[in-house]
Amino acid sequence: MLNSTEQTIVAHLYPVNEEVHADPELFYYWYSANQVNRTQGGYSGKLLNGPYTAFYTNKNLKEQGEFKKGLQHGDWKTWHENGQLKEIVKWRSGLKTGPLREYNEQGGVSRTGRYRQGKLQGKVTTYTGKDSVQVLKYDDGELVVKPTKEKKVAGTVSKVKRKVNGFFKVIFRKKDSDTIPAESSETKKRRSKE
Repeated sequence: MLNSTEQTIVAHLYPVNEEVHADPELFYYWYSANQVNRTQGGYSGKLLNGPYTAFYTNKNLKEQGEFKKGLQHGDWKTWHENGQLKEIVKWRSGLKTGPLREYNEQGGVSRTGRYRQGKLQGKVTTYTGKDSVQVLKYDDGELVVKPTKEKKVAGTVSKVKRKVNGFFKVIFRKKDSDTIPAESSETKKRRSKE
Protein backbone atom coordinates (compact mmCIF):
# COMPACT_ATOMS: atom_id res chain seq x y z
CA MET A 1 0.00 0.00 0.00
CA LEU A 2 1.38 3.39 -1.04
CA ASN A 3 0.04 6.78 0.01
CA SER A 4 0.79 10.07 -1.73
CA THR A 5 -0.79 13.52 -1.82
CA GLU A 6 -2.61 12.56 -5.07
CA GLN A 7 -3.71 8.98 -4.49
CA THR A 8 -3.52 5.76 -2.51
CA ILE A 9 -2.39 2.61 -4.33
CA VAL A 10 -2.95 -0.98 -3.31
CA ALA A 11 -0.82 -3.19 -5.58
CA HIS A 12 0.38 -6.78 -5.45
CA LEU A 13 3.85 -8.04 -6.20
CA TYR A 14 3.26 -11.75 -6.57
CA PRO A 15 6.54 -13.40 -7.55
CA VAL A 16 7.38 -13.56 -11.26
CA ASN A 17 9.00 -16.99 -11.65
CA GLU A 18 10.78 -16.33 -14.92
CA GLU A 19 12.97 -13.61 -16.35
CA VAL A 20 11.01 -10.99 -18.27
CA HIS A 21 12.57 -9.65 -21.46
CA ALA A 22 11.10 -6.18 -21.84
CA ASP A 23 9.49 -5.33 -25.17
CA PRO A 24 10.69 -1.86 -26.28
CA GLU A 25 7.15 -0.92 -27.42
CA LEU A 26 5.37 -1.69 -24.12
CA PHE A 27 5.07 0.18 -20.81
CA TYR A 28 6.07 -1.76 -17.68
CA TYR A 29 4.88 -0.94 -14.17
CA TRP A 30 7.28 -1.73 -11.35
CA TYR A 31 7.91 -0.97 -7.69
CA SER A 32 11.06 0.54 -6.23
CA ALA A 33 11.96 3.03 -3.46
CA ASN A 34 8.41 3.08 -2.11
CA GLN A 35 6.79 4.15 -5.38
CA VAL A 36 5.19 2.65 -8.50
CA ASN A 37 7.04 3.53 -11.69
CA ARG A 38 6.07 3.27 -15.37
CA THR A 39 8.75 2.87 -18.03
CA GLN A 40 8.64 2.04 -21.72
CA GLY A 41 10.77 -0.93 -22.72
CA GLY A 42 12.29 -1.73 -19.32
CA TYR A 43 12.09 -1.83 -15.55
CA SER A 44 14.42 -1.65 -12.56
CA GLY A 45 12.62 -3.10 -9.58
CA LYS A 46 9.87 -5.57 -8.76
CA LEU A 47 7.27 -5.90 -11.52
CA LEU A 48 3.67 -5.38 -10.48
CA ASN A 49 1.97 -8.75 -10.72
CA GLY A 50 -1.60 -9.22 -9.53
CA PRO A 51 -4.57 -7.00 -8.63
CA TYR A 52 -4.14 -3.22 -8.61
CA THR A 53 -6.42 -0.53 -7.15
CA ALA A 54 -5.85 3.22 -6.88
CA PHE A 55 -8.01 5.65 -4.90
CA TYR A 56 -8.41 9.43 -5.04
CA THR A 57 -7.68 11.35 -1.83
CA ASN A 58 -11.46 11.53 -1.25
CA LYS A 59 -11.40 7.68 -1.08
CA ASN A 60 -13.30 7.22 -4.38
CA LEU A 61 -11.94 4.64 -6.78
CA LYS A 62 -9.53 6.02 -9.39
CA GLU A 63 -8.37 2.93 -11.29
CA GLN A 64 -8.73 -0.83 -10.95
CA GLY A 65 -7.35 -3.76 -12.89
CA GLU A 66 -4.68 -6.42 -12.91
CA PHE A 67 -1.03 -6.66 -13.90
CA LYS A 68 0.77 -9.67 -15.35
CA LYS A 69 4.56 -9.43 -15.24
CA GLY A 70 4.42 -5.63 -15.11
CA LEU A 71 1.93 -5.23 -17.97
CA GLN A 72 -1.73 -4.24 -17.75
CA HIS A 73 -3.90 -7.26 -18.47
CA GLY A 74 -7.63 -8.01 -18.46
CA ASP A 75 -10.48 -5.59 -17.76
CA TRP A 76 -9.49 -2.14 -16.46
CA LYS A 77 -11.82 0.52 -15.16
CA THR A 78 -11.08 4.16 -14.36
CA TRP A 79 -13.30 6.66 -12.56
CA HIS A 80 -13.71 10.43 -12.44
CA GLU A 81 -12.94 11.98 -9.05
CA ASN A 82 -16.68 12.42 -8.41
CA GLY A 83 -17.11 8.61 -8.51
CA GLN A 84 -18.65 8.37 -12.00
CA LEU A 85 -17.19 5.68 -14.25
CA LYS A 86 -14.72 7.18 -16.77
CA GLU A 87 -13.55 4.28 -18.94
CA ILE A 88 -13.74 0.54 -19.40
CA VAL A 89 -11.10 -1.06 -21.60
CA LYS A 90 -9.59 -4.52 -21.97
CA TRP A 91 -5.83 -5.06 -21.99
CA ARG A 92 -3.87 -8.07 -23.23
CA SER A 93 -0.16 -8.20 -22.39
CA GLY A 94 0.21 -4.41 -22.19
CA LEU A 95 -1.89 -3.52 -25.25
CA LYS A 96 -5.47 -2.27 -25.36
CA THR A 97 -7.68 -4.73 -27.19
CA GLY A 98 -11.41 -5.14 -27.68
CA PRO A 99 -14.22 -2.70 -26.94
CA LEU A 100 -13.65 0.80 -25.58
CA ARG A 101 -16.29 2.70 -23.62
CA GLU A 102 -15.72 6.16 -22.13
CA TYR A 103 -18.08 8.21 -19.95
CA ASN A 104 -18.33 11.90 -19.04
CA GLU A 105 -18.44 13.20 -15.45
CA GLN A 106 -22.26 13.07 -15.47
CA GLY A 107 -22.23 9.36 -16.33
CA GLY A 108 -23.25 9.64 -19.98
CA VAL A 109 -21.40 7.76 -22.72
CA SER A 110 -18.84 10.07 -24.37
CA ARG A 111 -17.01 7.69 -26.73
CA THR A 112 -17.27 4.12 -27.98
CA GLY A 113 -15.01 2.16 -30.23
CA ARG A 114 -12.64 -0.76 -30.46
CA TYR A 115 -8.93 -1.42 -30.02
CA ARG A 116 -6.87 -4.05 -31.81
CA GLN A 117 -3.29 -4.65 -30.69
CA GLY A 118 -3.20 -1.29 -28.86
CA LYS A 119 -4.52 0.76 -31.77
CA LEU A 120 -7.97 2.12 -32.58
CA GLN A 121 -9.70 0.01 -35.22
CA GLY A 122 -12.95 0.58 -37.10
CA LYS A 123 -15.61 3.16 -36.22
CA VAL A 124 -15.08 5.36 -33.17
CA THR A 125 -18.12 7.33 -32.10
CA THR A 126 -17.75 10.47 -29.98
CA TYR A 127 -20.82 12.02 -28.41
CA THR A 128 -19.93 15.72 -28.31
CA GLY A 129 -23.26 17.13 -27.15
CA LYS A 130 -26.86 16.28 -26.54
CA ASP A 131 -27.64 15.76 -30.23
CA SER A 132 -24.14 15.88 -31.70
CA VAL A 133 -22.27 12.74 -32.74
CA GLN A 134 -18.94 12.41 -34.51
CA VAL A 135 -18.07 9.10 -36.18
CA LEU A 136 -14.51 8.55 -37.36
CA LYS A 137 -13.01 5.45 -38.91
CA TYR A 138 -9.59 4.10 -37.97
CA ASP A 139 -7.43 1.46 -39.60
CA ASP A 140 -4.55 0.17 -37.49
CA GLY A 141 -4.61 3.33 -35.38
CA GLU A 142 -4.57 5.71 -38.35
CA LEU A 143 -7.52 7.96 -39.11
CA VAL A 144 -9.09 7.03 -42.44
CA VAL A 145 -9.94 10.15 -44.41
CA LYS A 146 -11.83 9.71 -47.65
CA PRO A 147 -11.14 12.40 -50.24
CA THR A 148 -14.06 14.72 -50.80
CA LYS A 149 -15.10 16.20 -54.12
CA GLU A 150 -16.51 19.54 -55.00
CA LYS A 151 -20.14 19.21 -55.91
CA LYS A 152 -21.57 21.54 -58.50
CA VAL A 153 -25.11 22.55 -57.86
CA ALA A 154 -27.20 24.09 -60.64
CA GLY A 155 -28.50 27.51 -59.75
CA THR A 156 -26.86 30.09 -57.62
CA VAL A 157 -24.50 28.20 -55.29
CA SER A 158 -21.91 25.46 -55.32
CA LYS A 159 -21.47 23.20 -52.32
CA VAL A 160 -18.05 22.02 -51.12
CA LYS A 161 -17.56 19.36 -48.47
CA ARG A 162 -14.22 19.40 -46.61
CA LYS A 163 -12.88 17.41 -43.71
CA VAL A 164 -11.84 19.79 -40.91
CA ASN A 165 -10.66 18.40 -37.56
CA GLY A 166 -12.56 15.17 -38.12
CA PHE A 167 -15.80 16.92 -39.10
CA PHE A 168 -17.21 17.51 -42.57
CA LYS A 169 -17.61 21.21 -43.16
CA VAL A 170 -20.07 22.28 -45.82
CA ILE A 171 -19.29 25.54 -47.55
CA PHE A 172 -21.69 27.33 -49.89
CA ARG A 173 -20.27 29.66 -52.51
CA LYS A 174 -22.03 32.14 -54.74
CA LYS A 175 -22.31 31.33 -58.39
CA ASP A 176 -18.96 31.38 -60.12
CA SER A 177 -19.03 31.47 -63.92
CA ASP A 178 -15.84 29.35 -64.09
CA THR A 179 -17.22 26.45 -62.05
CA ILE A 180 -20.95 26.54 -62.70
CA PRO A 181 -22.11 27.23 -66.24
CA ALA A 182 -25.02 29.64 -66.58
CA GLU A 183 -28.27 28.00 -67.65
CA SER A 184 -29.40 28.72 -71.17
CA SER A 185 -32.91 30.03 -71.78
CA GLU A 186 -33.84 26.61 -73.27
CA THR A 187 -32.71 24.81 -70.08
CA LYS A 188 -34.69 27.20 -67.91
CA LYS A 189 -37.85 26.59 -70.01
CA ARG A 190 -37.37 22.82 -69.83
CA ARG A 191 -36.89 22.95 -66.02
CA SER A 192 -39.99 25.08 -65.53
CA LYS A 193 -42.07 22.46 -67.46
CA GLU A 194 -40.81 19.65 -65.17
